[in-house]
Amino acid sequence: MFIVSMILTLISSCRFLVKLILLIFFNIMAISLWLMLIQVFVQGRPLNSELGEKNRYYNEAGKQCGVEEIALHYYAGDGGGWQGVHAESGIWLTIFGLLMWDVIYADVPNVFYTRFQVHFLVSN
Repeated sequence: MFIVSMILTLISSCRFLVKLILLIFFNIMAISLWLMLIQVFVQGRPLNSELGEKNRYYNEAGKQCGVEEIALHYYAGDGGGWQGVHAESGIWLTIFGLLMWDVIYADVPNVFYTRFQVHFLVSN
């Protein structure tokens, strides 16, 4: 009986180790594939490099633009025909605001009151 329980414990631990080894192997393969795919070098001729100012570049057509427009131009052409927009996460903030509209503007009493306030709230 003891030998049977030891064998079952060994088999279950081997299954766990095999799953763990496969998980590590596939994660390493996925990370290495991701690193190979993410390495893209796009060049633009710099126009200025002043400290505190937005860097401007000349793209392949000789037009002045920012680094975001150079990346969009690359991915629209040689990068695979993608379309994109430079929005500085404005799209995601808008979607979040629309989805959470009821929560953000919910009628909760004393929601802006804290014990650290010195003055009363302005009432209508």
